[in-house]
Amino acid sequence: TSPPHGMAEPVSKFRRLDASSTRSVEGEAEWRFLNAGALRSFSSRPGRQRGQCECQHFHLPGFPEVDLALMLYPVGKGDAAVGEAAPLTLALHISGPGCEGVGFEVSLALEVQAADGSVLGGRAEMLAAPLAGSGRVSCDHLWPTGGNTIVASCHVLAAPPPRGDPVLRLSSVWRPPRAADIDDEDDIEQLDGDDDDE
Repeated sequence: TSPPHGMAEPVSKFRRLDASSTRSVEGEAEWRFLNAGALRSFSSRPGRQRGQCECQHFHLPGFPEVDLALMLYPVGKGDAAVGEAAPLTLALHISGPGCEGVGFEVSLALEVQAADGSVLGGRAEMLAAPLAGSGRVSCDHLWPTGGNTIVASCHVLAAPPPRGDPVLRLSSVWRPPRAADIDDEDDIEQLDGDDDDE
């Protein structure tokens, strides 16, 4: 099996963290993508270009105002024509106002499983890639024959912890019911009253 490949983008934003000398926070996420074989076949059709991806947006506890997105490229990134050798690419994009002044260390893992859950082609990993502020890191995996499910995971360490608003703020607006809805309720009450008289 060919060794996995990983990279962080852009290179100029690399910054190695020393978590032992500063406060830090960390979190993990896992994304199971079913029917991945059909996605790979669809994306590999003649005439289609690389660079199309499926996205899963999420937030991690302890990372206020930091937006994360796992991005799955079924036939890799770039502008080259699609071919059988095109890799499967996983990327994690980090953005948001909470990233300012924060150093991240990102690890990615990528597996392809058969329908019975067995792992095909080993496990691709990209470990402890440093990233200063917002940006993207990624790793590649050769697509194995018989792939059905993709299991993508990430571990993110941030130092110092993001300083955004830690409170999840919810908002609602009450809207009065329409007149027609009120009339319907009155009709129902009248019917109920008729039943009681009997």
